[in-house]
Amino acid sequence: RKDKICLFPPSLWLKGLLPVFMAFENHIKNTTAALTSDKAGIPLPLLRTWLPSHYKAECTLEQGKQIPSLPHWGLIETPGHTRDSICFYNEEEKTLISGDTILNLKGCGELNRFCCDANAIKESFEKLSRLSIRHIYPGHGKPLLDLDGLGTIIR
Repeated sequence: RKDKICLFPPSLWLKGLLPVFMAFENHIKNTTAALTSDKAGIPLPLLRTWLPSHYKAECTLEQGKQIPSLPHWGLIETPGHTRDSICFYNEEEKTLISGDTILNLKGCGELNRFCCDANAIKESFEKLSRLSIRHIYPGHGKPLLDLDGLGTIIR
C-alpha cells in the first residue's frame, strides 16, 4: 500500500500521459471522481498515503495460484508500468485482461510506454506473447476482439 512511486523526467511523463487524456473526453472527470470516491482503489502509490481506502483485502493473489471463485482465470505478473502490475488470463476463452500493460488508444493496441521500467514491460510483453490470445480487455481503450495472438499488437 505504501510503495514509492517511481518518478522520471517531467517531459517524458507528459509525453506519455497526454495521449491518454486526449483519447477520452471524460478522463479527467473520471480520474477526479475515482480519487474522491471510497468505492475505487487509489491508483498511485504516492496518493495511497494521503487518500487511504477503507477496504481490506479478502485474499492474496499470486501467480500460479488459483484465484478464489474464478477457477478458469490465472494471474500473470507483468511488471513494467508499475512494479506490481498484473494481467488476468483465461486459457479456455483465450481472453486477457491486460490492465495498463497493453492499451488501445490508437485503435490497434499498443504496449504501454508510460512506464517505470521499459525493459520489464518488454519482458512482460514477451511473456504474454507466448499465450494464445483472441480477446484483450485493456486498461484504456476499447476491447481488442478476435485477434490472432499478440502479433497484431504494435510493439
